[in-house]
Amino acid sequence: MRMREKNLSCDHVDICHIHAQCVFDDQTLQHVCVCIAGYQGDGIVCTPEDECNSVSDCDVNAQCLYASSSQRYKCLCNEDYEGDGRLCTASGEAGCNVVNDCDVNAKCIYDTYALDYRCQCLDGYEGDGYICSPAQDLARPTV
Repeated sequence: MRMREKNLSCDHVDICHIHAQCVFDDQTLQHVCVCIAGYQGDGIVCTPEDECNSVSDCDVNAQCLYASSSQRYKCLCNEDYEGDGRLCTASGEAGCNVVNDCDVNAKCIYDTYALDYRCQCLDGYEGDGYICSPAQDLARPTV
């Protein structure tokens, strides 16, 4: 007795990759495995698609880097930026160590309490460090 060879089809046997679906192909009139969005391959084997192939695929404030955890290239926002890598926005305001926006009568110091850089008016001046004015003498004699 001869056994007839039967083509394996994903509609009869679960042969698709965990990241694939069994769909009917109108051109071949057969069920085939197709990788889901975000994956590439023949449907039997699916691997994560690279999010980027070059830095031009990412936001101007991001880099295309290999992420060993996902084993693929991914857009990652630069330091002081947040987002998905394709769109990155400044994560809070940059300190005066990055953008020197202190008043001419101030200096940029590291605040060990706030763990951040801030502008501080020089001795003899008062203000928020971004705008400093000559200090007023508060010890005026009273009459």
